[in-house]
Amino acid sequence: MTASTAEVISGVIRLAIGLFVTIRMLRMPGIGRHSANGVFYLFALVCLVFAECYWMIYDLLQMNARMPIAANELCEGAMFLLLAKELKTVFPKKFFFYKREVFAAMLFIAASVVLWIVWSGEWLQDILGGLCFGYLMCSCVIALKEEQLLTRTAWRSMLAGCVVLIALQAGVQLSSGQISHGFDLAAYLLMAAGEALILAKAVSLFRKRSGYRSLLAISFSGFIWSTSCFYMSSGSWYIFHYVISIVYIFMMWEAVKKEVLGA
Repeated sequence: MTASTAEVISGVIRLAIGLFVTIRMLRMPGIGRHSANGVFYLFALVCLVFAECYWMIYDLLQMNARMPIAANELCEGAMFLLLAKELKTVFPKKFFFYKREVFAAMLFIAASVVLWIVWSGEWLQDILGGLCFGYLMCSCVIALKEEQLLTRTAWRSMLAGCVVLIALQAGVQLSSGQISHGFDLAAYLLMAAGEALILAKAVSLFRKRSGYRSLLAISFSGFIWSTSCFYMSSGSWYIFHYVISIVYIFMMWEAVKKEVLGA
């Protein structure tokens, strides 16, 4: 199986799961009747479904052709904003309450956008997408801080890991040959380590049947990290992170379900 075939298959799976969860959300008792609980996540799922549909159809009809701003990228941007709004209904604190952590997240997104532009040459969609993506990441930082899910050491380790990751990705762009491959492999291993740590934390919280606030914080944060990782990956690594993002769609659903049902 080639990487492109595997990408299509994983895209079909994510589309199917997005449709499944959307239908289950629509049939959930209490959704949107008394508050906004879960509604923004439902709308985000709809955007995800549209994004996957458009990507697959357009890729089949106009393979390797690019548009200034593709419809799936607009849907993804809307999805990020809606997910952030879902978090803000539960964690309404302003960004300035946690200046250092939010500022670090903004720097990471800014550096990522620069690397996306260098890689793709697409200024407009990368900047617009980065703004939406960054807003969700900062919202996740607020949620993690509010629930105190990470120790001070963990925050420092995460900051150091992000700095090293950006440096490695920049090294990939600025070098060539075996040196570039070495930077690339190191970046992939670092991202995979981050995936493992966040996923382990998420599984632990779900197994302990933690409150919906903690589950929302970790599942949304895991989703944004896996999305960031597959944006920085290609080939088999892209598929790996893409599949992990599918796992978080289920986790976010379970967390939102607890929120809606008041569990």
